[in-house]
Amino acid sequence: SHRVTLEQMAMLEPAMAETIGAAAALMLRAAMDEAIRSGVPEEAAKDFMLGHLNILLAVAFGIAGNPMSDACLIAAEYGEKRLFQEGWQRLFEPEDVRKQINLMLHP
Repeated sequence: SHRVTLEQMAMLEPAMAETIGAAAALMLRAAMDEAIRSGVPEEAAKDFMLGHLNILLAVAFGIAGNPMSDACLIAAEYGEKRLFQEGWQRLFEPEDVRKQINLMLHP
């Protein structure tokens, strides 16, 4: 267990875990579905996506002990510019966190 303030807990959930984490997970699923719609067999797409995610998450979180390849970093930068809005970090500002909580409680 961890000791965090109420404000820090609100940053962890919903901002970090649900607003960002769930949105990223759903984007990954949508990407896999698009590959399937383009003709990739579903099981191949699923195995490929989940296998790569295990490795990429281990590398990104410093668990794997090695960096991403230069080619992977180039592809990631290319994708980041097309997928994410500049200033997404505002999701952690207290006013925005309150907005997220309000939306969740009163959809």
